[in-house]
Parts: sequence; C-alpha cells; structure tokens
Amino acid sequence: MNFTKSILAKILVHFPVSVIRLRYLLRFKRLPNLKDPRNLNEKILYQKLYTDTSAWSMLADKVQVREYIKKCGLENTLTKLYAVWDDAADIQFENLPDAFMLKSNNGDGKGTNIAIHDKNLLTEADIRALKDKASGWLKQKNIGALSAEPHYRNIKPLVFAEELLPIPKGEKSIVDYKLWCINGNQYVLIVNRNTNSGGQAEFSCYDKNCSTRS
Repeated sequence: MNFTKSILAKILVHFPVSVIRLRYLLRFKRLPNLKDPRNLNEKILYQKLYTDTSAWSMLADKVQVREYIKKCGLENTLTKLYAVWDDAADIQFENLPDAFMLKSNNGDGKGTNIAIHDKNLLTEADIRALKDKASGWLKQKNIGALSAEPHYRNIKPLVFAEELLPIPKGEKSIVDYKLWCINGNQYVLIVNRNTNSGGQAEFSCYDKNCSTRS
C-alpha cells in the first residue's frame, strides 16, 4: 500500500492542476474556477498553483518556521526543541528528556508524530521500531503531491524531538486553536478538542463576535 501510494505521489506531483480539479469535483460535485476564483477555496487553490509559494515552504516546515516565529517576537509561544536529525541512526534517546514528541518536519500530523510519555519504558525493540519509523518519514519527499501542495517539495525532510505538552484534565488531547485571518484581520476562530490518532476531533467555529458558526 505504501509503495503504491509512493508511486502515485511521484506521478501526481507533475499534474497538480488535474489533482486539484479531481479532488474539488469529488468534494463539491463541480469543477473549481481556477481562472477567475470566487470563493475562499478557489482562491487558495489558485495561489497554490500560480503564485510564489516559497514562503509557504518555510511556513509548512515545522523546524524552519520556528525562526520566523522568533523574528515575529513570539519565541515565548514555542515549545522546547530538543534535537533535529536528518538521519534516524543519529537519534540518541539517552540525550532526550523522559517525555517528548518525535515528529517529521514535513508531515501532515497523521502518522508522522509519536508521543513518548516515558522513554524509560522503551525496550531495545521499541527504540529500533521508532528509528525505523523515523527513517521512513525521512524518505517521504513527495508529501503534498496527493493534495496538490507543491510547496512541500522544497522542504528537506527532517526528524525532530520537541516538548510534549500536557493534556488538560478532562480532555483526550490538547486543545488546538486555529485563527483564520484574511487581509491581516482575524475572521474566524476554530477550536479542535479531543483529537484522536486518525485526526478526528470535536470541532467548534466562532466568528469575530464569538458567535458559534456552523
């Protein structure tokens, strides 16, 4: 399955417009207007295809984006970064704290991060399996091809360890806040709670007046 997906990604990376048109058709039952985009979805798709997305590559890179956040004066919002590797064999678990997150810098969050709650419970077999998993992440260079996101091609695959945030009492995961801004102004707030390993979550959406939106 992974081999087939990899081959498909290599093919589709050369046909982003076709990928976008097909995905849009399957989701919205009509083709997107990419020549004269009208709604937010179409405008985002247009930008992915026809504008300079070099900054997108940096912003989508979970390691490189940290420097941008620092330049914005928001370093205090960052989690602690413990180590970064470009070779899974170099991962030294003995130098990491007892609890941490192991992640891919170019992943989509679905299967490209692992929470280690207590490394002291890891067996030698567990450590080998984690390194094998990380090695697989480092080989994923066409992430974004299946969703026509070409800016991911310019991200050098890395694996990193960062601070594991505590889960609030009564929650199944940390609470994720997403602020959507249009033309520099906040437009909507999205709150995700109780996210599971498959990416499913309790979803709430609020407008600027904190009124719940569907």
